[in-house]
Amino acid sequence: MPGIDESRDFIPLGIAVLTVSDTRKPEDDKSGNILVVRLEGVGHKLADRAICPDNIEDIQAQVSGWIANGSFFGTAHP
Repeated sequence: MPGIDESRDFIPLGIAVLTVSDTRKPEDDKSGNILVVRLEGVGHKLADRAICPDNIEDIQAQVSGWIANGSFFGTAHP
């Protein structure tokens, strides 16, 4: 693995975090909290965060909504 090319400018991304769980709530979503802390800790932006039940229709609806919004997938934040 080549590593990070320090000669290139860092471009912060908007990243969404989706937790799939039938039991988690925002206050006890440990893995989601860790992901948010880590992505923000390296300079990325939290674009959105959600918790969905383990149900394919709910997951598809959440991700489809994010895609339709188009405000963060593949875009950089200044």
